[in-house]
Amino acid sequence: SIYSSNGKNNIDSLLSVSVKIREEIDHKQSIIGSKIIIGEYFLSKKDTLNAVENFNQAYILSVKHHSNYDILQSLELLSVSDKEKQVFYTEKYHKVKDSLYELEKATRNKFARIAYETDEIVEQNTILSKRNSYLLGGVLFTSLFALLIFVLFRLKIRNKELIYQQKEQNNIQQIQEL
Repeated sequence: SIYSSNGKNNIDSLLSVSVKIREEIDHKQSIIGSKIIIGEYFLSKKDTLNAVENFNQAYILSVKHHSNYDILQSLELLSVSDKEKQVFYTEKYHKVKDSLYELEKATRNKFARIAYETDEIVEQNTILSKRNSYLLGGVLFTSLFALLIFVLFRLKIRNKELIYQQKEQNNIQQIQEL
């Protein structure tokens, strides 16, 4: 049976092998998880000394690698398993949890501010796009109006020239008739 003394040794060796493999590939998160699992295993076997040792190792690694979830988990397990330092670990657990909550709140506020500022910028861009469209329309309208006035002015001058030429031809014709 797996739960016999031979089964206990088998589980111990499998847990040790898993930690060694994870240490060989240097996967910090997995090593921390293994230490916690081994500590929980020893805690279930009423071996609090080994459990506390593994939880401490997990805590130290968690702090070293800034794994906030694992820090909380290892502190919680230490406060349950280490009766001598229970108050210390409980206080530390609450301090870390509160500081993580404040950090999370600050991060949420920062993201909310970024979202708000982004919305403001998008709104300003929309307003500027509308202004640019109106400005472009105004420039085009003014340009077309100026072109129309220029063409009309040119036609009027051309018309006056034609009228002048016609009068001259009429005058020449009248002179020739005389």
